[in-house]
Amino acid sequence: MVQAIASRLPTGGRVADIEALADATLTGDRDRIVQLDMAGPRTSGDVIRRPDGTTIDATGGEPRFTTRSLVHTEHAAAAAAVGRGGVALGDQNTLEQTIADRRLSVEQAEMVRRLTSSGRGVEVVVGRAGTGKTYTLAAAHAVWRHASIRVTGVALAARAALELQETSGIASTTIARLLGRLDRDQPSQLAPGSVLVVDEAGMVGTRTLARLLDHAQRRDVKVVLVGDHRQLPEIDAGGLFRTLIDRLDPIKLTNNRRQTHAWEQLALVQLRHGDPNQAVAAYRQHGRVITDDDPDLLRDRLVSGWWHTARHDLPDSIMIALRRADVDDLNRRAREHLRVAGRLTGPALAIGDIEFQAGDRIVCPSNRPDLGVVNGTRATITHIEVHDQVLQAVDDRGVRFRLPFDHMGNSPNKAGPTT
Repeated sequence: MVQAIASRLPTGGRVADIEALADATLTGDRDRIVQLDMAGPRTSGDVIRRPDGTTIDATGGEPRFTTRSLVHTEHAAAAAAVGRGGVALGDQNTLEQTIADRRLSVEQAEMVRRLTSSGRGVEVVVGRAGTGKTYTLAAAHAVWRHASIRVTGVALAARAALELQETSGIASTTIARLLGRLDRDQPSQLAPGSVLVVDEAGMVGTRTLARLLDHAQRRDVKVVLVGDHRQLPEIDAGGLFRTLIDRLDPIKLTNNRRQTHAWEQLALVQLRHGDPNQAVAAYRQHGRVITDDDPDLLRDRLVSGWWHTARHDLPDSIMIALRRADVDDLNRRAREHLRVAGRLTGPALAIGDIEFQAGDRIVCPSNRPDLGVVNGTRATITHIEVHDQVLQAVDDRGVRFRLPFDHMGNSPNKAGPTT
């Protein structure tokens, strides 16, 4: 509230005046603003963890507030979700055959059975990282498809929607795009009796998720919410996904099938429950965390490690850095390895202070369906048409596309290996 008020004061204001205005706003309209009961357990966002492991209160002891309209939206959506049923029933023989053919674990098989035979209008799947949520969704999709039940997937980010589509076979799009069509009463994928899978649902804000559930209810569409409330939180005001977990007897996937070492599985559990100190200590013990007092030497080690795998598998080898200056520095070092190895060929194109050649890696940070790219598309340049001012590239799925130079000037970052 203080931040919002300060942003509306073009010439600034006294701290005491701003705080007084915030207090008056929060306490002066009980019809619209309610104070939350914070007596429950603390979350990782409520505390600041010191290097020695001790914690301090990050809230400053301040009360927390929300709007009455948001509370009403959450309660109404949850109540409607609890009462829905009788949709998207699959064939029992196909169900059991699919489970046998795909060699699902016990909990994965139970997830497929629940999704395709419960008839519930809203199902919640809570799965830890590495438990095979998408693989299991693919099995449920096969059962529904055999019963001629249409399945549509959505996610917040276009890249996440694309990954859901590629790994599960479920035709997917962004939540914003689907809601745009639904709000305007335009034709959409949500046919009566179909299924809507919302991936990474724990990141979807309450108002957005409530709108999706409302549209689905009015069209008699089954909704499957897949996510983990202990991973990345909602970007907007949230809480509905966690409320539905409490109200709907969620399907839970707990067995990590991605990490093979017991210590690493335990470290992920520790991270998930807000205990990074023990997790990082385990990673250090097993040589997964490397530090150095000299930043320059550390960057050299990072790039050398990248090149060790990139020589044989360039698309799947990436480096990640927090600051743009570090990204630029790592890219320059990585590009030198590509140049020395003869990976960069053909004419060079300079856009600003960045040079591109065939063999360079790029990442596109904007959605351009007309060009065949989404935010996060990683690709390798294959040819530069200097005369036509077009760049040809192939993304990491093997799909070829063309980018005009003017698009290059505004959106992709030259990304040797980095994002």
